[in-house]
Amino acid sequence: MKRLHQVLGYAGLIPFFVFALLSYLNQDFKIILVCYSALIFSFLAGLLWASSLSNKQPTHTLYMSISAMLWS
Repeated sequence: MKRLHQVLGYAGLIPFFVFALLSYLNQDFKIILVCYSALIFSFLAGLLWASSLSNKQPTHTLYMSISAMLWS
């Protein structure tokens, strides 16, 4: 199962590399890269937020996740 997590984790980096390389060809891909990055960042902040609510973690984790979602 650990191997599957690693493969899926590295596969998630593929769009970042593809959009970064394509941004040299066309400037529109830079906008797509920024939007995709903000989407992923917001998703990860949401996971942190849900984790902080369920695990009774310190409140700074909750505030950090909320501010990250608002920033993205």
